[in-house]
Amino acid sequence: MLTNLLFSALLPVLAQRESGGDWNAVGKKGERGLYQMTRAAWEDCSLMRRKEGLPVYDFDDAFLPSVAGDYAKTHLHILEMVIGCHHKSKATRTQVLSAWNCGFRRLQLAKFDPAKCPRSTRAFVADIERELKKGKR
Repeated sequence: MLTNLLFSALLPVLAQRESGGDWNAVGKKGERGLYQMTRAAWEDCSLMRRKEGLPVYDFDDAFLPSVAGDYAKTHLHILEMVIGCHHKSKATRTQVLSAWNCGFRRLQLAKFDPAKCPRSTRAFVADIERELKKGKR
């Protein structure tokens, strides 16, 4: 399971990689904010947060750094749970990051093997891992 300590290290790296740290960033397909979340991912997170009794925000709030961070954590948690359920084993960080980048369905089609994901996803995950290692020094 992704721990709070991992979230504290991972979220700034994800934000930098996804948006260059620009909380007003808008992607080519309408992704928003620091973490470049799609409307569909945001709505999935809202459903989970409502179920868990956590605050729920409108997609327009994706530009607010603290809200975006909470939703990014929720999205990572959802990916971790869904991968674990479908793969029938604990999700790895590499699997979660791969699903974050290319989507759960593509990871599923790759039989949950991140090495079989698109090259751009493998590069994304390698960049994140490299930055996380730098932070440990």
